[in-house]
Amino acid sequence: MVRGKYIVEEFATLFGDTPLAQITTWQIEKWKSDKAKTVQQARVNRCLYGHEAMFKKALDWGLTKSNPATGVKRFTVTSERTRFLTGDQVQTLVETCKADVTSPWLHPLVVLALNTGMRQGELRG
Repeated sequence: MVRGKYIVEEFATLFGDTPLAQITTWQIEKWKSDKAKTVQQARVNRCLYGHEAMFKKALDWGLTKSNPATGVKRFTVTSERTRFLTGDQVQTLVETCKADVTSPWLHPLVVLALNTGMRQGELRG
C-alpha cells in the first residue's frame, strides 16, 4: 500500500486544491513529461494508472464528469530483463516437477516449455 500512498500524496502535491473538474488531460500530460525526466518511464506509467483509478472512483462518486487521465498515452516500456536458468536450475526444476505426483502433467509441460521457449498461455493453448 506504500506505493498507492505515494501516488496519492504526489497527486495531492501536484494539484493541491484544484477541483477535480478543472484538471485537464494537458496538465496530466505535462506532469508525465516532467516526471519522465527524473524517474523511469515504467514508474510514470504506474503513477498514471493510479491517477486514472482515482479519477474513475471520483466519477463513480459523482465528484467529476470526466476522467482526464484516460486521454494520456502511456510510455511504451520494453522489459530488458531477460533471464535464463542455469544448468543446475534447469535440472532442479525438472527433478522437482518429476517428483510432484499430484500434478502428472507438470513435468511434460515444463520440459516442453524449456525446449521450445513457450510461455504459460501458449502451453495452455
